[in-house]
Formats: sequence, structure tokens, C-alpha cells
Amino acid sequence: MGSYLRQRVGSIADWRYQPVPLLAHPGLDDLVPLDLTHSSLRSVSPIHREYMQNTHVAASLTIGLADGERLWGMLVCHNMTPRIAGSERRPP
Repeated sequence: MGSYLRQRVGSIADWRYQPVPLLAHPGLDDLVPLDLTHSSLRSVSPIHREYMQNTHVAASLTIGLADGERLWGMLVCHNMTPRIAGSERRPP
């Protein structure tokens, strides 16, 4: 199943954000990768951030549209200025 079916809503509030490293609990095994599939706090590819900069898009929102277990389409919204959605606007 594709990533847009597992995590259907994605957002980038500001392409200029500074990624920060993930700090794991000291008791976790460093050799076992942490599964961030359903995390909304995942980082974005530097190539995608460069694309946003080159197209003068500051923020984006993507929604995967499904037909059962098949990705049917995508709704993509762009904004020319950063758009930080507070917790009252984000899905639970």
C-alpha cells in the first residue's frame, strides 16, 4: 500500500523550516529503525523543499484520495506564504 494511503494528509507549513534530528530513547535498540509511517512530524525531502522554493510556494497541503485500497487521485493546495495550522484546525 502506498504512503498516501497510509498517511492521507500531509502538510508543509513553511518550506524554510529547519529539520531537527530525532532523539530516540536510550533504552531502544539503535539497529531497529523507528517506524514513522503514521507520524505527522516527519521531515520533507530536501529536493521537495528545493522544488517549493523554486516554484515560490511557501506552504502546501496534500490529501490522498482513495477508492478502496487504490490511490485514486490527490488534492494539492499551495500557498505563497507560510500557513501554520493550529491544533484546532488539524485532524485528530
